[in-house]
Amino acid sequence: MNEKNTHLDVTTRVWPIISDSEIADVLGRLEHPLAGTPLTVSNRPTTAGILVDVGPRTVFIKRHGPRTVPADHLRAVHGLVAHVRDRGIPTPALLRFADHDTLWETPAGTWEVYEGAQGEDRYRDAPTWTVPRTLDEARALGAMTARLAIASADYRARRNPACAYQSSMHLFASDPRRDLPRWLAERPGVRAYLAHSGRRIEDQWAPHLQFAASYADIAPRLPVAWTHGDLHVSNVFWDGNHPSQVIDFGLADRNPAVYDLALAIERNAFEWTRIVDGDEDAVRADVTLALIEGYEEIRPLSPDERRGLVAMMPLVQAEAGLNWIEYQYGATRSLHGADWCLDIFFGEHTRWFTRPSGRDYLAWLDDALTHD
Repeated sequence: MNEKNTHLDVTTRVWPIISDSEIADVLGRLEHPLAGTPLTVSNRPTTAGILVDVGPRTVFIKRHGPRTVPADHLRAVHGLVAHVRDRGIPTPALLRFADHDTLWETPAGTWEVYEGAQGEDRYRDAPTWTVPRTLDEARALGAMTARLAIASADYRARRNPACAYQSSMHLFASDPRRDLPRWLAERPGVRAYLAHSGRRIEDQWAPHLQFAASYADIAPRLPVAWTHGDLHVSNVFWDGNHPSQVIDFGLADRNPAVYDLALAIERNAFEWTRIVDGDEDAVRADVTLALIEGYEEIRPLSPDERRGLVAMMPLVQAEAGLNWIEYQYGATRSLHGADWCLDIFFGEHTRWFTRPSGRDYLAWLDDALTHD
């Protein structure tokens, strides 16, 4: 399968562009009504978004597709954004609507309005798995990941019921054979896809079970917190080599705190589009180390977290890959997109760690983290 073409297909915009009349309606319903002129349409595929000039500043309007994300989950995420902002994390504030809520539900979808992000949108057009331009950027992103972990550590919102917009590390943390039926029961879109396609998760998960057995030994000892869930360079605005603001907490969930560091490594050091096209060695050890070094300058990893980081790396996208079927098939009815989630996002990303390049990377990471 050609991952490059497939990946581009599943990241194509599918939701209608926000219209001028919708902009006027949404801004008019704010607690402090605004009026503005559209500037830039977001190229993010899973929601509709647009940057709007409202005079001395900008705002970013986002519309989630109908029934794609529960309101209670969005409110928990909004609470996380406010919580980390209060603790010094630079991220745009949410604006409230006239009813004092930070979201507005309509038949066309669920709306949010953020302050416009400050800084350079340097990686706006970059795909998800893009290597930072410099190691200084990687270190700074690692440091910001650590600051987020510290800021979110005392955010106490409960974990919400399952939905497509979550990046989680739970299914493979204990006993996947036991937990899969319950996991599927909470995800009607995944069940519908499997029934329609005749596919089975179990047909691909032999390597996942192997890695899960190792991870299960350490998982109970890892501190848990709300995590961002998608820390790649295009979810950061930049000022020189340093993040000026972090954006897009849309995949936030409760996880081991070190999960965000594992994701930052997977998103920024692995060039998956090249790996699946045959370049098995397209992973950057120097970027991996820079991310970890930046992180530990702010929040040193415990011995358990060092072991846990190595153990979770082969699984870091396993549950997220399966869960994204809930969006690809449950929300957009894309059989092609759901196949990509199962075969590439879930299957191939873990299978790589069973092959020579993947085994070498894990051995190197284990030596770098646990034998220094």
